[in-house]
Amino acid sequence: MAYGIYFERYEDMSWNKYQKFITKLTLQQDCHLKESVCTRKIIYRKPQQGKGESCLEYEIIMRNGDTRHMHLIGKRKQDGNICKKSVWLLKEDCEKILEGDIEWIKKEKNIDLYDFYYYLKEEGYKPQMMTESISQVFDFPYSHNCILVQTSKRLLQAEPEEFFMKKLQGTELIKPGKVHIIYRTENTFPEGAMQAMNLVNNPEFRYVS
Repeated sequence: MAYGIYFERYEDMSWNKYQKFITKLTLQQDCHLKESVCTRKIIYRKPQQGKGESCLEYEIIMRNGDTRHMHLIGKRKQDGNICKKSVWLLKEDCEKILEGDIEWIKKEKNIDLYDFYYYLKEEGYKPQMMTESISQVFDFPYSHNCILVQTSKRLLQAEPEEFFMKKLQGTELIKPGKVHIIYRTENTFPEGAMQAMNLVNNPEFRYVS
């Protein structure tokens, strides 16, 4: 189990402005391109729950088609910050969830999976959308900042059980000639406070879009 608390701000930037921005960014000695990543996620919310509401939502996330390292993330926006908690998810467990088979979770000794079960069973959470984004991640190793540049984000036209299919049709959500910039700052806690709260720092959080 890992936790993270972040502040994010967003900007839609024209392609020409982005080219100048990225050139300037890569010249900075404290910045490097960490990775280019394709992120597919399926988002669980209560039906009719808006994205802007400060309610908990869950996401199943797969990066670069790697089914060996998948996340189940619970995410809530609170006081301007985004609070996340994450657990690893096996492909076979994910397949069961996507098919609506969740009773096995009650036998697992994992309180965070059980929280997800509660929201599915008692709060009526259902898969509301599936998206796929292509991003470049620029990291600042000596700070708590990173920049995610989304050059594509598609709303996929697929059913939950099609999550693992390699190619899915979708509608592009970023306007032509634009890129979407996410500026992310990680909030940190003193090591003693982290231990007292039984939290685990997970640097990978800052790179999950």
